[in-house]
Amino acid sequence: MQHSIHFVTSNANKLRELSNLLQKKLVQIDLDLNEVQTSDLTLLVEDKLRQAWQRVGKPVIVEDTSLYFDAWGELPGPLVKWFVKHLGAKGMYQALLNFDDYHARAVCCLGYTSDGENLHLFKGEVCGEIVAPRGFTGFG
Repeated sequence: MQHSIHFVTSNANKLRELSNLLQKKLVQIDLDLNEVQTSDLTLLVEDKLRQAWQRVGKPVIVEDTSLYFDAWGELPGPLVKWFVKHLGAKGMYQALLNFDDYHARAVCCLGYTSDGENLHLFKGEVCGEIVAPRGFTGFG
């Protein structure tokens, strides 16, 4: 018997993308999880996963993404959503113009647990260069 997997996200685009990648229907749950303020993406996702399990009590997936500008060291890192909230994508880009280095990497981390104790993390990373914002795709 297959159990359903719950994906804690408010973003329908993320739900659709992950369902397609896994070739499995996921159950979307929109929970407001507290996010520990840390530069450690692994710690952040583990904390979100534990919170999600405590509230859902069923197999659950959480996700978080970090963005690292080479010129800014480890920033904005997992705090990227706060940078975007306060500066916007355009403001972040304009602040980066003060530097000569536009290289960056984006790291996505998925966390999964079926029992609340065994936490499984999966990371993907892509490197590139930051360019001026060119639109909104609903993933930010």
